[in-house]
Amino acid sequence: MNEQWSPTLAGGRAVLLALTEGVDLPSRSLVAAWKLVYAVSPLACGGCRPLRLTDLVKQAGFDPVEREVIVQLGLPSEIIVASR
Repeated sequence: MNEQWSPTLAGGRAVLLALTEGVDLPSRSLVAAWKLVYAVSPLACGGCRPLRLTDLVKQAGFDPVEREVIVQLGLPSEIIVASR
């Protein structure tokens, strides 16, 4: 992630979106099923797996400003706004 965001200037912001861990029973159940399928065949999930972006953003030298998880149809998405 460092190479991708290295051109971002000091004071710049980045917005990231990813499939994340579930936050309620339906989304946790869907993510558990997703992980099970992913363990058997990552290709069946398009190579996508749930991530928590907060730690990755910090490792890349950004400070998370805002974090929100939105669940639609049981699918949890994490939105991070981070600044450098």
